[in-house]
Amino acid sequence: MNGGTRESVLWYDGTQASAGEVAPSSRLDPHRPSLAPILARMTGDAAVWVDAGWDHILLEADRRLAAIDPDYEVHQVKEKYGGLRYYCSLDRHPEGYRVIAEAELEAARSCERCGEPGEIDRQTPYIRTLCPAHREEHHFDQQVCQRLRTR
Repeated sequence: MNGGTRESVLWYDGTQASAGEVAPSSRLDPHRPSLAPILARMTGDAAVWVDAGWDHILLEADRRLAAIDPDYEVHQVKEKYGGLRYYCSLDRHPEGYRVIAEAELEAARSCERCGEPGEIDRQTPYIRTLCPAHREEHHFDQQVCQRLRTR
C-alpha cells in the first residue's frame, strides 16, 4: 500500500477481486443445460457440482448406466479432493460399480475446467484436477484469495 491507498487486487481474468467473492477459477454452473440427462435423473434440488471439463465423462457414464437400468436414479455428483464422486442407485451393482470406477479414473486424468489431459494438484488448499494452463489460473486466484483474507 502507498500513502494510504489500497492495492488493486485482480483475479487471473483481470476482473476486480472482492473479499468473500468466489474466484473465477472456482465458479461453475451446477444446472448447466449440457447435463440435462443427468439432472433429469436427480430428485429435489440436486445439482451436479463438477466443472464443465468433466461433462463428457459424466454423459458417457450416464449413457452406460442407463443401458444397465433405464430408470436408475442419480443421488449426487461432485468433485472431492480433485476426484469425481458419482452416487446413484447402481453404485453397488457390479456393472454399475465398474462404470463409475472407470469414470472416476478418467476424471483423475482430465482437467475439470476444459477436459484436456490434467493431473491432481495438491499445492493449494482446494485440491483440483487441472491441465497446466488452468493450474496456473487456479494458483493465481488462490493467491488472490489469500491476499484478500489478510487485508
